[in-house]
Amino acid sequence: MPATENFNDDELVAPKWLNNDFLKEVIQSYEKNKDVKVTNFKLTPGTVKGDHFASVMFRAHVDYKLRHSRYSKSVIIKTMPEAQGLKKEMLENSHIFETEIKMYTEILPKLESVLRSIGDDTKIGPNCLYYSLQPRKCIVLEDLVPLGYTVQRDRDLKMDEIKEVMRKLAVFHAISYYLNKKEPQIFDSLQYGFMNDPSIAENSFLTDGIKIFIEVLNEVPTLRKYKPYFQVFQKDVFQKCGQSFNEFRENPQSNGIYGLCHGDFHFKNLMFRNNPINKKLEDILFLDFQISYLGPIVNDLYYSLFMMCSREQRLHHFDELLYLYHSHFKSILNKTDFDGEVPTLREIRAMFLKHKHYELFLLSSFLAMRYEFLSKDIDIEKIMRSRESRKSLYMNKEFLDELHQLLPKYLHNGYFEDLM
Repeated sequence: MPATENFNDDELVAPKWLNNDFLKEVIQSYEKNKDVKVTNFKLTPGTVKGDHFASVMFRAHVDYKLRHSRYSKSVIIKTMPEAQGLKKEMLENSHIFETEIKMYTEILPKLESVLRSIGDDTKIGPNCLYYSLQPRKCIVLEDLVPLGYTVQRDRDLKMDEIKEVMRKLAVFHAISYYLNKKEPQIFDSLQYGFMNDPSIAENSFLTDGIKIFIEVLNEVPTLRKYKPYFQVFQKDVFQKCGQSFNEFRENPQSNGIYGLCHGDFHFKNLMFRNNPINKKLEDILFLDFQISYLGPIVNDLYYSLFMMCSREQRLHHFDELLYLYHSHFKSILNKTDFDGEVPTLREIRAMFLKHKHYELFLLSSFLAMRYEFLSKDIDIEKIMRSRESRKSLYMNKEFLDELHQLLPKYLHNGYFEDLM
């Protein structure tokens, strides 16, 4: 396997179990036939450094024989980290693989089945070919690259792309909102996002962000006046965010708008397919459903605001994008036999203030890292290990410039009123 700095260290050497016998089992599952002989395979890292954190990924190109004919198949293998270190420590007791297996094998097919019943051919994510929890946790997905899909790494999304992202998110939310009214039991096990999964929520990476943010507010004279608000905010931010993530299970509200949240909705968790001739966008698929959960859909909208949108889109076009999102959300529900009240745009917007602690958490803990996402040298593990490396992101001039625009807006919109 290639030893290069462009890949994560734990994806340069495949584990011993990722061998001919394992790949034979995968292809047998894919072909639904035991008469499979793997003739050759090649393993490479599944993606480049900076694209993901919560798994170890390999790409396998497999040549095999079936019924005297020869075939080949490229697959993506996601598994838990085996090497000791931060990644294993953070993830080994989490629910991420159980959640993602449930999503790929049961929930996404169910959502797409409902969509087909109303004449909508939207596909949400890649096909799952194989999975296991014992003797090891792994998921094998169809490789989308041979199908013409790519990850967008070197630029922000254009408006036509972000509009299609928001359309598909609306479809994802609307059908899950519908199913939660009709068959809520199918979501019973989907309850752990990163703010209420103890093995993740208690990790220093999540808890230290607000501390660094307050330090930066103190060190930048023109931002220092906001420090007292965030010092108070810091005291119960994790409790409040946990309550938001647990709200549907523990304290459902009559005016709550609950659906399936992707949970980690940033642009590197998407793959895009463009027409090879005219380059027009044809499709987008969602990836990485490891922290998907049933909760307030506004939490995904927050995440898309900070981690999906560009600065320009965030500051000047999010109202337009939210209007577009709601239009599709409403349109999808109106095509089903849903007989309840369709949430209005005004009601969705009201959720932003109600669940503001999560929005302010993302602002203070994640937005600085979003500015680093386009860097070819991004090292997520280094940022998570080193407080100094992480704090350097907070001193990014563009990030500080945006804070000078966002913080007055939060002040004027009443976000800080009950924090003092």
